[in-house]
Amino acid sequence: MLTLKPDSRFFSGTILLCPVPGAALAIALFNASATENRIKGLAGFVGAVMFASVEDNRVLELFQWDAAGSLDVVRGDYRFADHVVIVEQHATLGHAGFSTDLIVPEETTFKRGDEVEASGTLITGHEPAQITETLRQEARQDVIHHVAVSAEGCFVVSLSKGIGHRPLSAFMQGATERWRHAFEVVEAIAPDPGAAGQSVDYRLFAAPALSAKNARGAAKFKRQPAARLSDGAYSGLIAIRPFSGRELGTALLNLSETEARIKYLPGFLSATFLTGSAGVCAEVVQWQTGHDLARAFATPEFSEHLPVTEIFVPHPGMAFGNPSPIFMADGRMEMELSAMDYAITLFKTEPGGMKRLHDHVSDWVAALIGDTFTGAAIHADTRQSHVGVLFQGHFSEPPAAPTDLAAYLLEQMGPLQLYACVTPPPEDATPMRYSMAMRPAG
Repeated sequence: MLTLKPDSRFFSGTILLCPVPGAALAIALFNASATENRIKGLAGFVGAVMFASVEDNRVLELFQWDAAGSLDVVRGDYRFADHVVIVEQHATLGHAGFSTDLIVPEETTFKRGDEVEASGTLITGHEPAQITETLRQEARQDVIHHVAVSAEGCFVVSLSKGIGHRPLSAFMQGATERWRHAFEVVEAIAPDPGAAGQSVDYRLFAAPALSAKNARGAAKFKRQPAARLSDGAYSGLIAIRPFSGRELGTALLNLSETEARIKYLPGFLSATFLTGSAGVCAEVVQWQTGHDLARAFATPEFSEHLPVTEIFVPHPGMAFGNPSPIFMADGRMEMELSAMDYAITLFKTEPGGMKRLHDHVSDWVAALIGDTFTGAAIHADTRQSHVGVLFQGHFSEPPAAPTDLAAYLLEQMGPLQLYACVTPPPEDATPMRYSMAMRPAG
């Protein structure tokens, strides 16, 4: 929740982002997450509100800093710059304006789920001071205006809660409304005095876009930590097919939350994120034991994160267990998750048929290992009666299941490429504590 007060002279910014249709909520949630765990601890932060359009094709952000100089300093911080680069790869910029001219006629509070109408208007032929004064005189009590200078003139972003507001052209010459959308507040973030100066110190090693073409190449991941799968750890394969339009934000949001919160939980070993074409993505997670993962589900870090992911993913396919056997062409007994091609194949059987299916899958996989498929790790999930296989190698298509296994096939995706890897933090590191951005009310 964030409250804007009249007559404040904070340095404010309004930003309109234009992602692909259906991705606005995903991007807004990712921005809220990154602001909570990275940006709000930076010096000078006053507040931020993230809005997603009802049509799910626009994201509006309102930021406040204590002074223009604070934002200039923050722009040079790698945490801020890293975040901006990632957002720019997933949305085009529709508008960005910064000034101290935020007109708030009466104290206004934004909270999750609030309905807002917003418009953007270009005004020519008037000085900024004249426009600001006119808006102060003409504005309704429930309409907020932000005035900023643009290359074409002055641009005004107007916000009204509930019912809409009249166009500025109704009382101002030279005003041309460029856009108007209905929004919902995804998150409103106020500074936390107890967290001043704190920020989770990590880099989002995100590829320029979630696609096989851009993710491919070992050079991209020189700074990446690399997880190693072995039969001594409890691991899981999670195959994710997000709802249409939700693809861009799913891996970003999961990566951000894992870095900021989940990697601090007892027993966490690694989370490797894989992405492919057609919006699919996957995660390979490792915990010391199955009991560690079970305990994690009872924590706020998990209980707040999982309902949000359900917005993007209907029913992910998965298999958890100690990977066994692990087949590697070079004879090693572990698999390093480096910059190669990956595929995930999941099978399902009836209770009581796990041993037969596991043995059959193991024979099939062992015969495949060679120059194309250089490694594979099999996961037998007795709880769900799933057998999952993670393939590694150099290939353009996942391996075709033989006819006698086709009846058990549940999911197959690939090729996938390394997107990012999260490993445990230093022993003295502490996570940020916050209530994660949840689905807007209604």
